[in-house]
Amino acid sequence: FAAVAGGLSINIFLAAFFVTTSNVSAAVVKVPPGTAINLSTTGAILSDAANVGDQVILTVTQDVVIDGKTVIKSGASAFGEIILASKRNYIGIPGKIGISLKFANTVDGKSVPINASKQQKGDDKMVISIGLSLFCCLLFALMQGGDASIPAGTTILATTTMAVDVDAN
Repeated sequence: FAAVAGGLSINIFLAAFFVTTSNVSAAVVKVPPGTAINLSTTGAILSDAANVGDQVILTVTQDVVIDGKTVIKSGASAFGEIILASKRNYIGIPGKIGISLKFANTVDGKSVPINASKQQKGDDKMVISIGLSLFCCLLFALMQGGDASIPAGTTILATTTMAVDVDAN
């Protein structure tokens, strides 16, 4: 009985040792606030088609590496929303579009909060429209400003806003 009990305690010791050493090799990396993430728009974002609150999807363009471990992989998705969308209008008023980025996906499936925004304004034709309508013909007041767009492939630099632990195995 003592030999079996001794063998059992060695097995328990070895099992505990391997569980402990496997946990030591886990690579949990803390992504600090202010970590830069390079992003690119996946499609064009147009003022004449967008609505405030619409979701915007971007792609990470470069691995984010901390302490030699990749925490956000190139090709990962990032998400934001439309915060400004106004269509072009008469009297040469241009369209406007604005996005605010919210989070990016890490290699372990977590979402890390990010901060960045981008705004664009279409061609402003107000001065031309008003000037021509006053001095030439009132029909020039019907001239519209240009549509605003953020083209596909536009690069945006975002930063993380809070620390997140990522399992980078």
